[in-house]
Amino acid sequence: MRKYYCDLLQDKTNFRRKMRNIKLKHKMLISCSVEVSDEVGHGNFKKSLPFFLASIAFPIDMKKILKKSRKSKPKSKGDLEAGADIVQNIEKALSNYSKKVLSDFVKMPEISTLLLNYLSKSNNPELGHHEKMMKDMAENSISEYQNSELDPSEKAEDRLVNLTS
Repeated sequence: MRKYYCDLLQDKTNFRRKMRNIKLKHKMLISCSVEVSDEVGHGNFKKSLPFFLASIAFPIDMKKILKKSRKSKPKSKGDLEAGADIVQNIEKALSNYSKKVLSDFVKMPEISTLLLNYLSKSNNPELGHHEKMMKDMAENSISEYQNSELDPSEKAEDRLVNLTS
């Protein structure tokens, strides 16, 4: 899944992983994530999906971006630390697979959206019988989110793209 989204970002946009100018690289990662997430996701997660997309594809860069943003925007420290925790959880889920980790991973509806997109586009024979289980978990997570959303106020995840750009 990480490789799929890395390749997608680099193929569909001008973003290149090996850019030498780090400031430009980080700005482009955020803007290109916004561009690609419009094609990938739903209207429900339009504001937060780019952050999750960039975090899956390039978690190390996202950690660096969040760290720099915490220094330059101390008033938003809480949101940025929440973003760093999300990136940490994504990294953990993509490197240490277990059903428990997967369950925690797909509780985030944005992740579920990206997972469903990945499963619909990829033809990965290694997934085998796990593919149906992952689809069911992701679909359940999205429907639970849609059924429980009582407060339409903006979540911290919705502000992260603006805070990091």
